[in-house]
Amino acid sequence: VHQVRRWSAELMAGGMRAETPAAFVRWGTTSMQQTLTATLGTLADTVERAGLRPPATAVIGAVVSLRDQLAWLESGPLFGEVMGLTLSAGRDWG
Repeated sequence: VHQVRRWSAELMAGGMRAETPAAFVRWGTTSMQQTLTATLGTLADTVERAGLRPPATAVIGAVVSLRDQLAWLESGPLFGEVMGLTLSAGRDWG
């Protein structure tokens, strides 16, 4: 996250197009998941504006275009909720 401006510029200098889809996923698969999408050329500014902090995973390339089809976690009725499970005294999960 902290070096996004440097490595995105290096990828573009190496031939990757600025229009390449890009994303960052923070706290993936948890109730705190945050996803930012942009292009490689705008990713650094998008991250800066959003104030994104680590831990986060960068995803670069055409797969980012599948986000809407793959966003099953974010579309669930309990996304963003925190739940606690309890057991009676003397019981275990087995």
